[in-house]
Amino acid sequence: MLRTKQRDFAIPALLTIAAVSLTCGSPPHSPVGAAPPLLVTKAEVQPSQVTQASQVTPSFEVAPLAQDPLPLGTPLNDASELVAIDPAEALWAYVGLGSVQDSSERPDGGTVLVSLQLGSRMATHEFYIGLDGTVASADAKEIRRLFRCRRTARTHRISQGLLAKIADLSRHYEGHTIEVVSAYRHGENAKPSSRHRHGRAIDIKVQGVKATEVRDYLWGRYDEEVGVGFYRQQQFIHLDHRENFPATAWTQKHHNAENTYHPRWARVAKPSPLVASIAGLF
Repeated sequence: MLRTKQRDFAIPALLTIAAVSLTCGSPPHSPVGAAPPLLVTKAEVQPSQVTQASQVTPSFEVAPLAQDPLPLGTPLNDASELVAIDPAEALWAYVGLGSVQDSSERPDGGTVLVSLQLGSRMATHEFYIGLDGTVASADAKEIRRLFRCRRTARTHRISQGLLAKIADLSRHYEGHTIEVVSAYRHGENAKPSSRHRHGRAIDIKVQGVKATEVRDYLWGRYDEEVGVGFYRQQQFIHLDHRENFPATAWTQKHHNAENTYHPRWARVAKPSPLVASIAGLF
């Protein structure tokens, strides 16, 4: 839980107290077996160079605080301000916002840290996305901006089903950044039937992973409500969420060429139920 307060006396005095507590051990009024809170100067907590919508893992030095826990609610506006953080909360500091995430808001096992990059030379953005496609409202706004139409800069709400698939892909290729080639397309920039027009499709590359490997994983992962297209010349993968619609796979061999549906790689990566049942007999 966040505990902050503006002190009237000089910071060196507090640091002296902290140094004494290091020498003497835990203060006598601390409960037996309880870990002392941590003392962090806000000046030591600098925002990450990686742009992200909400939380990052901080890096700072800490020292035991030989004072009672400080009251809640004081905003962190002064660079000299001191922040008392319970050790269990330390990894969840919102460095960019100057606050600490409440334990009830922490990402759980169903949430994935997704690294996204618009093009190969742009900044990397990180978001916590649930495996069910849910995101914080602030993150949803930033994702809409990141997935904007490349020609008109217009934005659109991104399908929860598509975000769920992106989170799953990021979990599978943990530590790899997903490059956004194209996402939302406004108006005439997409075919009338394209799911790009409705925020339900994205063209991607997973950095450090072959496009064919990403293709086969996505196609084998879902039995329905997915579209996987392999764009061989450009070496990117189209991924879409198609609610209440059969899974569909295709290949485009050259730029703007006709799509080849039900290609051989799709039959190999995920055989039809009949082929799978026959194979199971041998």
